[in-house]
Amino acid sequence: NGTDNHLILIDLRDTNISGQELENRLKEVGIVTNKNAVPFDTRNKATTSGLRIGTAAITSRGITDSKDIEQIGILIASCVNENSSVYSSCKEKYKEVVRDICNRYPLYKED
Repeated sequence: NGTDNHLILIDLRDTNISGQELENRLKEVGIVTNKNAVPFDTRNKATTSGLRIGTAAITSRGITDSKDIEQIGILIASCVNENSSVYSSCKEKYKEVVRDICNRYPLYKED
């Protein structure tokens, strides 16, 4: 009862943000993703119209609570939908959310 693929490709063509810009925003708040071309992409390969997200990092940390996963999704959606000034004013709050989730699900548990 798993998935066939642990990757998500987000098509950003109907938004005002490129794959590169979203990758940069997410990296600033502590979420690592990759810009990625989508089928019939009109943007160049340095910019792209897509973003690839791998779920392995979430499961490797043991994040299974749907509330935490939903919170990550909401944070990503906020980074997509907010203009630059709103994103800039919320960036520190987003970093704090990511830090809190990571602290609750450390990569290595202390003995």
